Amino acid sequence: MGFQFHTLNKTTIIVEGVPFEAIETDLQQLFEEIIETAKNGNSELKNDKQKSLALSLAKNASIKVGEKLEKEEMKELINDLFLSEMPQITPTGSSILITTTKTDLDKLFN
Repeated sequence: MGFQFHTLNKTTIIVEGVPFEAIETDLQQLFEEIIETAKNGNSELKNDKQKSLALSLAKNASIKVGEKLEKEEMKELINDLFLSEMPQITPTGSSILITTTKTDLDKLFN
């Protein structure tokens, strides 16, 4: 997984090759997120460039709020989620799903 690029000047890069996973992403936004992550010095990601790139690709390729999906796309996403290594959290550690009881739900809504 990697990019092929070279710098034209201090503010411009030319992208000559992208990883397969990035083909349908907004490359400018993706590079801006990678640069931001590096500038912010997120120590966990700073030590693992591949993880940082994968996280940026995932964020850039994610479904945006309000984006409409077909029923089949929704089913495929759910199936893919449960086939993943850790379906309960996002790459950044946020919860995707939780297990709860009827009693807990009753407390929330009553």
